[in-house]
Amino acid sequence: MKVQLEGITVLSNDVSRLASFYREVLGFQTVVEEGHYAEFENNGVVIRCLRSIPSKRVHSRN
Repeated sequence: MKVQLEGITVLSNDVSRLASFYREVLGFQTVVEEGHYAEFENNGVVIRCLRSIPSKRVHSRN
């Protein structure tokens, strides 16, 4: 059985900066780019970048 990577989803606090990296440094083609989301394709591999949602810290009481 052959395993093939088709896509990766990356969470980021700075989607536009990450988008610039994939486009300008790695040469990925932009499919979609909006403020909170960017999608790229290169040789059949899709990379999706989503803005991460800050998590709320839960403090335990010991």
